[in-house]
Amino acid sequence: MTLGRFETRDLERQFEALERLDRALWLPALINSHGQLFERLRWLDQARAKLANGDNPLGDDAVTRAWPGPSAAQAFGLAIDRLDLLAWVAGQHDWSVQLLRSLLWHLDALARLRAQHGEGAAVSALAQAFAEQWKTERADLEQIVAVFQSLEGFSSLARWSEVRGVLRGEGWAAVLAAYQTIRDSAALAALIRSLGRSRLTETSAIRPYATVTTEAKHRLDAVRWQSVLVAGERGEPDGVHRSASLDRVLASEWAIWRRRSADPRSARRLRRVFAAKLSEHALLAQALREPERISIQMPVEAILDSTRPIQAPQMEAGPIIVCLDTSSSMAGAAEQVAKAVVLEAMRAARQGRRGCVVYAFGGPGEVRRTLLDQNVDGLVALASLLSASFHGGTDIADPIEAAIADLGDAQWAGADLLIVSDGEFGVTADVLAAIDYARVHQQLRVQGILIGDRETLGLREICDSIFWVSDWRRFGARPARGDSPVHDSALTRLFFPSASMRAPPSG
Repeated sequence: MTLGRFETRDLERQFEALERLDRALWLPALINSHGQLFERLRWLDQARAKLANGDNPLGDDAVTRAWPGPSAAQAFGLAIDRLDLLAWVAGQHDWSVQLLRSLLWHLDALARLRAQHGEGAAVSALAQAFAEQWKTERADLEQIVAVFQSLEGFSSLARWSEVRGVLRGEGWAAVLAAYQTIRDSAALAALIRSLGRSRLTETSAIRPYATVTTEAKHRLDAVRWQSVLVAGERGEPDGVHRSASLDRVLASEWAIWRRRSADPRSARRLRRVFAAKLSEHALLAQALREPERISIQMPVEAILDSTRPIQAPQMEAGPIIVCLDTSSSMAGAAEQVAKAVVLEAMRAARQGRRGCVVYAFGGPGEVRRTLLDQNVDGLVALASLLSASFHGGTDIADPIEAAIADLGDAQWAGADLLIVSDGEFGVTADVLAAIDYARVHQQLRVQGILIGDRETLGLREICDSIFWVSDWRRFGARPARGDSPVHDSALTRLFFPSASMRAPPSG
């Protein structure tokens, strides 16, 4: 029997629904053993439109009663509602396709199980298996959304096995535990959000402004205090006091030192007494009244720097360049918190569609560059970064040089530098000069995040400001309670306010 022209066109019209489906659904739709082919195609066409609108594809209507049937539609529809799957797959094309493929796969076994166990038992068992599968899928999706707030960029089913591998990794679990705590820090989130220079804010900041002549020397008269001797004397006698000034020690004390004795032991003992009194500033000496201080005018040479601060608009929300310390001093809890900060930087960059690149560094020559894209590639690269460490020495010169070199690239022209470290490193004059040049000519800002107990001179000299994570000990294999044992991270500045790593001005 041959088909006529009319019958051929009618058959072709029934296959038109197949053209509107994703090609990933063609094979499971055509070879499914449950129900009639054209009823299945009509349901899939309708289900595709319902999922796009956020509706349950197994709602009660004429098309659904025809396929997959009332009992199957009710059981699987309840599973979809109970797991709230529409909130996760609606609007996500790949995941909508995956949901439909899963339904087709489970319903394909209905005919075989119905013959063995009956309609009700078969439908119940398949709906339960469907629910268990999607409970696991939903848990993975929740992990992604908990960190990145959406599935955008991570919903590719072709790469989902890689994403799942990241979520199952030990490195991800350890860092995620630290991240779940620090993500509640509004101050840290605001700090990372403010990095970069791509958008004007309503606030202003003091920025250096370099004029044509950066430095000029002038000779001028300045009034300063100078000690002047009175009548050519060193000072006026003013009694006796205890001192270690040998030029004013009384003769009676020198007699102890010079006393001759027939017994050498007695002479050595007296000299030891003299030495002890000298070390304790306990020798009797003549007190002198200090010379008078008078005000005189004398010429002095002064250096006038024409670089002056100006009020400039505050910029934020630009690219982020991160220098991540993975040296041996960071091993354990500090490294976990540092990598959690990197995770927060990637999340903030992804939300603002900003670039984010990380330089993990250790000792000399140990630098690893990782570009954190806003898709599966970025997540896989992040997982690789989280599981890698150098655990050697600490040399920050190489990553800073690489970061400053990136500023010359248009993609990173408006980036700020974020240094995440315990600060256990030193800096050279060349590194400081390079950072100062970038500050003046490229408006670079350097933000430090201290994961340790105190600011070091190296970290203080490099960074414009430092954010202190004082409770970093709560993480790691052996977490401890409480904050840092020191009351202030700036101990060096408190006790040594004049300490500086910067070279003195030349001239």
